[in-house]
Amino acid sequence: MPADKLQPRNRTARLVDARAAGNPVVTELESGVGNCFPGLEADVRNLDRRFFPYLTVDFIGSDIVVSEVALARAQSDGVTGARLKNLTAVANTPNAAWRVTSLGGDFAGFGQQTYAVASLGSSTSRPISAWTAVRLLRPGTQVMLTLQGTGVPAVTLTDTRASYLSDDGAFAEMFAPGELTQSLCSPWTHDFRDCGCFYWASNHPDIVQPSEPAAVTPDDPAYAVRVQWMRTDRQTSPPPVDPQHDQTQALQYFEINRRWQELDIVLDGREQRSPYAPGTVAGAPLAAGTLVPTLQYAAGVELAVMLEYLAAAFSLDLTAGAVGSALRDDARAARYELLRVAASEMRHLKAVNGLLFEEHQASGAAGAFVPTLGVATLVPEPANAPGRPVDFRPLRPDVLAYFVQVEAPSKTVDALYGRILATYVRDRRETQAATVAQVMAEGADHYVTFLAVQEWLNRHAGTPYLLNLQVPAAGDAALATLQQRYEDVLGHLYDGYAVGMPAGATAVAAARTAMLGPAGVEGACGDLAAAGTLPVFAVPADARFAAIAPPP
Repeated sequence: MPADKLQPRNRTARLVDARAAGNPVVTELESGVGNCFPGLEADVRNLDRRFFPYLTVDFIGSDIVVSEVALARAQSDGVTGARLKNLTAVANTPNAAWRVTSLGGDFAGFGQQTYAVASLGSSTSRPISAWTAVRLLRPGTQVMLTLQGTGVPAVTLTDTRASYLSDDGAFAEMFAPGELTQSLCSPWTHDFRDCGCFYWASNHPDIVQPSEPAAVTPDDPAYAVRVQWMRTDRQTSPPPVDPQHDQTQALQYFEINRRWQELDIVLDGREQRSPYAPGTVAGAPLAAGTLVPTLQYAAGVELAVMLEYLAAAFSLDLTAGAVGSALRDDARAARYELLRVAASEMRHLKAVNGLLFEEHQASGAAGAFVPTLGVATLVPEPANAPGRPVDFRPLRPDVLAYFVQVEAPSKTVDALYGRILATYVRDRRETQAATVAQVMAEGADHYVTFLAVQEWLNRHAGTPYLLNLQVPAAGDAALATLQQRYEDVLGHLYDGYAVGMPAGATAVAAARTAMLGPAGVEGACGDLAAAGTLPVFAVPADARFAAIAPPP
């Protein structure tokens, strides 16, 4: 998996020099569902275990029990006097089972109060539990504790309520690795074993590809199957049968307790049983004066692949197979996904033209901004390979494999954007870099989508999901209608992009209307396909939409 495409947008993210490679940001703890406690990815009660400087406590029933005193840290921080004396008394008598018996401070919603911990939850005028009370203590305010141990005098401590974030907005250094998850289920996989919607524990594996044995060629199609991560069959040769919808093939609860160590680490959506070597993104910044031509070419590429995806989508037979059959469902789902990706490419076309608009304004050039709405003459190929002319083809397996390659991280289109991103990062243009990073992140989604479509359609021998479409003949009236509607869309986009957003929003909305529905490009593609003709698009004669060659 190439390095992250998402750029840090806040101080917390920037503090991380390198994120573990192999998975997207949704696998990070902060991207979790985050239900209260114990939570699905973390137990938020653990944040408040360190609410008081130099103390670590546990919330056990209605008690607040002291589990640790960071005496050495207090001494190194220069704590002296009664504070150090009382901390030392607690630290030196751990067998006294110290508990917080009284808690005083500014409680959100209750004001300045002092509560006996044993009384919490006994009326509506008090917080409902000891942990709730601690949670309500306002950050940066004074807190007073009375600690009582067995057979020892009580001690009183007063200090500022500790924040679980540092001044930079990251988790404070006082938290130990794994502390936020240490009190979850054992193992935490219980939390989502029976969830059918894959909602629970969003940053944990669920449906994965099995590990490939060393003797297997990488990306062997036999191992492209999706299987349950918590399946009982842990063998990899031959590849496991796909049991993702068969709960009888999943580990049972007590089995999970016994076999949890057999569950594999998952990176790039695949189980890993050998050392993992992440790929890298070769994104050298562009040379001076080449950013604008490269952006213009990128816009042309977006338009080119969008049209290819559109043609391929309408080659799918929505009536293939019987009603309710897997064949019909797969064909319909594949068309839907291709159309969704095509719509996403149109958003990318808008984003790139927005970047070009900003470059035009920043340059101080005279005259109005000229949008880029021509199709690229060549679509990028992997490194050291020449580009490929735009080609409209039915969604045969080889064509779908090519679409996978087009969207593959760091190989073709993504590599093109990698250089644009590197240029903006070098120049510290964070807003523009974030726009490009978003385009790249959505490209990664397209890659995963096409892999899924490949999986669906490969289940069927041959191509029974395709219509038998012919290349249109010259002068075809339906083709002329499609071309005119396509050029109408480009005209509206030109009007909108020329003035920028939000001034151009009405024209862009008109383009969207001209694209969709029976009277739009969508309807014209459908009419051609129904007549046995593959939808294709020609380069318009209008000079505003001339084809765009790659930059030198």
